[in-house]
Amino acid sequence: NSFVYTEVTLYNHDYQTCGSAPFQNDYRGILSTTTNGHTCQPWSAQSPHTHSRTPDNYPYTGLDGDQNYCRNPDNEPGGAWCYTMDPNVRWQYCDVPDCVEDPLTLNEYYEYKITWTSTRGGPDQPTLQLGEIEVPGFLGPEPVTATVDYAGEYVSNIVQLSDDDEINVQFKIYGAYGSSPGWNKMVVNGDTTKLTLNYDESGDTPGVALYPDDGKFSVVTGLRIYTANNGPGSDPVQYSIEGRTVGGANVKGRLFNNCWSLNESDRINPVSVVDCDSSSPNQKFYGYGLGEIRVKSRPGRCMDPRFGYQENAAIYGGNVFIPCYSDTYGEDHHYASIHYFTYDSTTEQIKSVYYPGYCLDYDLEENYVYMELCNTDQNQKFHFEGDFDESTEDEASWNLISEGNLPWISEFHRNPQSVAISSSYESGDTSKYYMDVALYDHVIPYQEYRILFPETRSPSSSSVHFAEIELPGLKLQDGEYVVNDLTPTMPTEAVFVGSGVCADANNNEFDRVHKADNQASSERCVAWCWNMKSDNHVPVGTQYVGQREGKFCRCLFDNGSVPELIPADADGAGSWALGEAPIVGIKDPGDYLECYKFEVTGNP
Repeated sequence: NSFVYTEVTLYNHDYQTCGSAPFQNDYRGILSTTTNGHTCQPWSAQSPHTHSRTPDNYPYTGLDGDQNYCRNPDNEPGGAWCYTMDPNVRWQYCDVPDCVEDPLTLNEYYEYKITWTSTRGGPDQPTLQLGEIEVPGFLGPEPVTATVDYAGEYVSNIVQLSDDDEINVQFKIYGAYGSSPGWNKMVVNGDTTKLTLNYDESGDTPGVALYPDDGKFSVVTGLRIYTANNGPGSDPVQYSIEGRTVGGANVKGRLFNNCWSLNESDRINPVSVVDCDSSSPNQKFYGYGLGEIRVKSRPGRCMDPRFGYQENAAIYGGNVFIPCYSDTYGEDHHYASIHYFTYDSTTEQIKSVYYPGYCLDYDLEENYVYMELCNTDQNQKFHFEGDFDESTEDEASWNLISEGNLPWISEFHRNPQSVAISSSYESGDTSKYYMDVALYDHVIPYQEYRILFPETRSPSSSSVHFAEIELPGLKLQDGEYVVNDLTPTMPTEAVFVGSGVCADANNNEFDRVHKADNQASSERCVAWCWNMKSDNHVPVGTQYVGQREGKFCRCLFDNGSVPELIPADADGAGSWALGEAPIVGIKDPGDYLECYKFEVTGNP
């Protein structure tokens, strides 16, 4: 009571019969007599009493017109009052009842928005000023978090990177993004480094998909978004969070009916049938319709055939699981096809797209899976028990957890760049600014998560940005897994995807791309060969030479004939022969590919 303030009550009263205690300044009824029965003086009159409580001096307080109703324009502590028509009695309180504050008359909300439509100064006063806002009310009970019937550990962020790299997180980005090294780790790296996602022509809603590679399921119980250091117009104001599981299948060889199992070096070491375990994430493999081979214990990693190709198999111990190129570069990028395989259900062979004519093979002596020319041996026959999962772009594979508006946060609440975040399961970092969504009813475990931001603070913003995402929740213990009943399969040969093309002067495409002298930099050369039709290529005799960043890629052709490989010369550079005329390969053969016309189809 020692401060001057105005008050509005939000109960569902008409304020014609009562006023809100203690001031009753919202009373708008027609009572015009005081407690002692004196008739009220009109507020616009100055007789019999002169005064300053006029409609002009106290607008918006119910004094309008020539009426003489009881009011309280100056917040007298006893409630509504009026000047009287008795010259001997200047003013008295009126007998206005207090409104009953019944909570049942209130609407319940989680958030509130207050808007001032005008100021005392009217249109000529564009500035609004106030000392404090208070929103008194009844605090309802906090919703009870649903019981999660799984054992595990509650953590501040189930997709948090670990300092010792024990837990890594693979990413898929929706929308255009920056390309600086490590940009994707800004999402969950534990500090306030900003990540910006630009709206692009693809129409994708900006956001991120997160694949923790510790192989554990989790139950997310909230979402925290820390604000960026600037640009409040690009703050997200809406969100959706989705999750999915990967069911996986045991992959068994026909030779001994043994199961594939991922070892600590990210390689396949088949184990005996007695050790097959349908609950082990190291033995559950899956694909996303593209033909990738992924493993449940290492989400975001795909089998790479290059490590098990020819003499590389002995060097690296067979095919290795590395971060999936489809996640890093996009499914349509030529790099992604390095990890693509097809399955021939008739021969039960898993065939490489990147190495046509090569199949997965099980080396009995070395006990690893590698690449070998396709043959009829039992070593190359594999079958699946379980679900090999579904397409990564099939929206049905994502299950909506929650969506809606993010809690409002001031445009002035900015976090400085690159400051460490210290949070817990119970609370975000109280020294930082963040928006917090609680998911009280969610109890379903998932392995992967996708967070999208459909709308920003400014409708005209071309990007959305934030400093950090946290998903507090329960990290399930090993063995606490759920079963997926999806039944998609690996692509068959009918959906063959090419891994790189070269073309002659007439735009006839070559069907095969071969690595020169088995060097390790072949994936870079595939990219250059893929772009041979760009302005970077020049015809040189009977070949095309592409140049990019000082590297070369050659495409050879001779009216459809198949060039023959001539043994490497003394300097180690391979040579190809076109008819009788050999063409000496470019030195440093690891920086280019040889392409030849195996079978002209026009569109391999």
